Amino acid sequence: MDWEKTSVKITLQNKEKYGDKKIHVAFNDIGSNPEVTQINLFIAGITDLLEEGTTITNVEVLKIEKLAK
Repeated sequence: MDWEKTSVKITLQNKEKYGDKKIHVAFNDIGSNPEVTQINLFIAGITDLLEEGTTITNVEVLKIEKLAK
């Protein structure tokens, strides 16, 4: 099997902003060989989500593979 793409789901919690609720943010279709620019955009996206008081409570990584025919 070959690695096709990966999805990352990040769970965030911020009592002031979301109360007792948690939010889930998904980053989909992360390719198997990302370029430096793509990695920097991914990091910037995560950084933008982290405001004062926000905590990452869970990170789920889903690896999608190609099945051989």
